Amino acid sequence: MRKIISFIFIIVMTITISCSKDEIVPPDHSVRIENNCPYDLSSFNVGSHSFGHINTLETTTFQDIEEGTHSITGTIVGGVSIFGSITVEGDGKHEWTITIDFYGNFNISEN
Repeated sequence: MRKIISFIFIIVMTITISCSKDEIVPPDHSVRIENNCPYDLSSFNVGSHSFGHINTLETTTFQDIEEGTHSITGTIVGGVSIFGSITVEGDGKHEWTITIDFYGNFNISEN
């Protein structure tokens, strides 16, 4: 009887271990803004994430962001608008920097 119970236990454990799946880690993205424009940004938004006022030559802290495409909207002090979109994607952890250049254009790079 003991051999039968041991045998059943081994079979159950073997099935349990072989059927377990690796845990899938969801993407983890964050973004920050680097203002290299000679003027302050009175506002800057990435999708629904507001970075508020950003001084000249200032870099914000990272904010978590969902994977996907996000609209970019911002205003340079004086009224010039910045707009466009970015896409963040990839498995695992990613930190992105959106850099505003001298002319108010932007690009995104992964740190």
